[in-house]
Amino acid sequence: MFPWIFLALLIPFHYALYKLFPKAGQPAWAALIPFYNIWIIQKKICKKPWYWIFFLLMPGLNLVMFGCILYNLARAYGKYSSKELFNAVVLFPYYFVKIANDKTTVYVPKEKRPARKKSTAREWGEALIFAIIAATFIKGYVVEPYKIPTSSMEDDLMVGDFLLVSKLNYGLKIPQTPLTFPFTHNNFYDLPGPFWPFKKSYSNGWKIPLLRLPALEGIDRNEVVVFNFPANDTTIQTLQLHAHNYYVKIAEEAYKFYQLNNHKVAWEVCMQAARKAILKQFPIVCHPIDKRNNYIKRCVGLPGDVLEIKMGDLYINGALQQKPKNSSKDYKVVLKQGINQVELNKLWALGISPEDMSWVEEDSLGDPATGLSISPKTRSLQAGTHYFKLTDSQLQAVKSYSYVESATLKLDSAGVWSPRIYPNHPKFQWNKDNFGPLTIPKKGWTVQLNEMNYLLYKRVIEAYEKHKTEWKDGKAYIDGKQVNEYTFRQHYYFMMGDNRHGSADSRFWGFVPHDHIVGKALLVVASTNDTGVKKFPNNIRWNRFFRLVH
Repeated sequence: MFPWIFLALLIPFHYALYKLFPKAGQPAWAALIPFYNIWIIQKKICKKPWYWIFFLLMPGLNLVMFGCILYNLARAYGKYSSKELFNAVVLFPYYFVKIANDKTTVYVPKEKRPARKKSTAREWGEALIFAIIAATFIKGYVVEPYKIPTSSMEDDLMVGDFLLVSKLNYGLKIPQTPLTFPFTHNNFYDLPGPFWPFKKSYSNGWKIPLLRLPALEGIDRNEVVVFNFPANDTTIQTLQLHAHNYYVKIAEEAYKFYQLNNHKVAWEVCMQAARKAILKQFPIVCHPIDKRNNYIKRCVGLPGDVLEIKMGDLYINGALQQKPKNSSKDYKVVLKQGINQVELNKLWALGISPEDMSWVEEDSLGDPATGLSISPKTRSLQAGTHYFKLTDSQLQAVKSYSYVESATLKLDSAGVWSPRIYPNHPKFQWNKDNFGPLTIPKKGWTVQLNEMNYLLYKRVIEAYEKHKTEWKDGKAYIDGKQVNEYTFRQHYYFMMGDNRHGSADSRFWGFVPHDHIVGKALLVVASTNDTGVKKFPNNIRWNRFFRLVH
């Protein structure tokens, strides 16, 4: 719908410019050339800085800047009253047609335009516009604040941490989708307040080719990186499911078909049935790269690396990797007796949040099911088996309590398949604790396309390198041609959360392409405890202010 709206606005506006330009001594044909016409307006007609046109490329900010250009354009043709200037900005396509068709309209040189009196309201308004422009520019092109929404990076990065993320270190990406409503990422629901619709807040009507400026540095192993979530290219557009992995949702539904048919139906048939069922039941939205949600993880695998996970331990190129200092895993904790609020407070003081105790049993796919382990009324834990996410230091503290009978690491067994795990196919009996070996694609690397490699890299070739693929009669076809190998066109990375058992990362959705990289996490500037256990200002974590991200 958005592209049609813009056409309805821009066609009459360009018609008006076509008639107005000659009144200012400019050629009429120049009014029909995008960006050049804005340069003429700024430089020749309004006598304003020509470089303002670059602000039109900045999502959100472009609408503010376009309003300023319209304001000055109306003044250049003798419109000075508040009503006239309001109409020029708000009703610009049709108001400028009215001006253009008015035979009394003349161009007024800058030196003859009346000086604008600056009231207090106007001074505040200009200051506000400048602040919006400056903040939007810094956020979009230098550093962006980012709030940690989940526990996937705990305990190094905690829920409620406010980060600064540099967009310059790995090379600034120029926004590809500039027609975006101000102060939103990809949905009107991003705005504060309960009345905003859950609708897409940008238009695909104007796309800018991918452009990344030179990088200050490359991505090193174990750096904390912010990136556009690759699996967010397709989302289920409901408030409840939009943040979920669409492809994992399909795999979950396919597994139900697979079980109902006693594993006798081809997995591809089950996936197709699941996809049709979801498309029939839910609205689906596809997002361009820069409008996919931002994720933050640790880069554990670089282009060309061979990655493998064995019984929860990470190996890169055959070498065991040291786990992050404060990483956490799932433990089966057996309580001899129930514990009350006082004892819970001790656990929370260790950094074991209610979220770390929030799952109580396995679901049908063998992963933790969402549940409430803590009684909300009595604020207590009953005797019996519970599952905690614990760091090494937390584990030792928990084991020391007299009411704890045992605390044992919970790992998925080797050879037990989880359909949620990439590449979501039963030929790969992988799970979150036993994964790979898997070679991470590198620009220029050529892979032989046997059946297993085809399944491993099919999504990469289709979704990120934009080819059509098919496996037929034991052979791979790309763009309709039978091929035996494929050469990758960009670098890819493997991302994992420090909370290895509480992170939806590359184990679930695969590789992060280089063109999805957003920036490098630099600094925790502030932090609040968002679990609800403490209220403001007691929920402020003063000890986490201005901590470097490692």
